[in-house]
Amino acid sequence: MSEMLRKKRENKTYREFTQLNKIANQAPVAEEVKKYKAFPDKIEYYCSNDYLNMGSHPTVTEAATKAALEHGCGSGGTRNISGNSELTGWDSDKDSAQTRHKSE
Repeated sequence: MSEMLRKKRENKTYREFTQLNKIANQAPVAEEVKKYKAFPDKIEYYCSNDYLNMGSHPTVTEAATKAALEHGCGSGGTRNISGNSELTGWDSDKDSAQTRHKSE
């Protein structure tokens, strides 16, 4: 295994992911952490799902805290297996009817 990894690194086909740590109260600033640097670089990034920075809004963090305390923090997996959570607020029958422009 280590020989395979060495070859992948050597021929530049080993993928290494950048480590970015979002700074919640300074959006869209993040810290790019590199192994060879003592201090992270500050960068601007717009590639998260939180591009409006609502994830650090007090109302959102309060609601997320409440939900985490009540439901826990683990993901539920795919809804095909585990179903929907009341947190999603998604009603499949209603959504399906609206998509087909019919009443429930």
